[in-house]
Amino acid sequence: MSARNTPANARRSGRMDRAQWTRAAVLQGVPEAVGEAERGCVHAEGGERGSLEVGQKKVIAMAKRSKHRNIKTVVDGITFDSKGESDRYKVLKCMQEGGEIYDLRIQHKVQIAPGVRIPGAKRASPPIRYFADFCYRNLCGEIVIEDFKGRLTPIYKLKRHLLALQGVIIKEVRA
Repeated sequence: MSARNTPANARRSGRMDRAQWTRAAVLQGVPEAVGEAERGCVHAEGGERGSLEVGQKKVIAMAKRSKHRNIKTVVDGITFDSKGESDRYKVLKCMQEGGEIYDLRIQHKVQIAPGVRIPGAKRASPPIRYFADFCYRNLCGEIVIEDFKGRLTPIYKLKRHLLALQGVIIKEVRA
């Protein structure tokens, strides 16, 4: 390994964050990194608990928690952002099989505003979109947009407001 590609140089230049640097340094056997890893500064990829072998020592990497403390869950081969959202999918799937709703879609894209070219900007700004957790039709044929919410974020409130101005109402299902 050349002097330019050492973890220390990558850390100083800003190409790696602390956890990436520690992981790389532990794998290369840098002594001070092993100490950091033992104190829990190394995080496993994908937010899962893992371990790194360092000579005779086994260093356990602690999992990084998600921002909203949600747990990703897989149902029918589909990865959901939270357990509550996956539970709601199961309920909607049963409703569809029972004939109460039809045309169930997941992560349905709704455009809030088209992309625009702002004078003086180098590129056009992309369209603003809202990704609904679920979209389906009820027995009356009306389209229902549903979102599972544990917490209302400011950006969600803004998007909900802009969609309401267009006549699109979001049905919120709370945790």
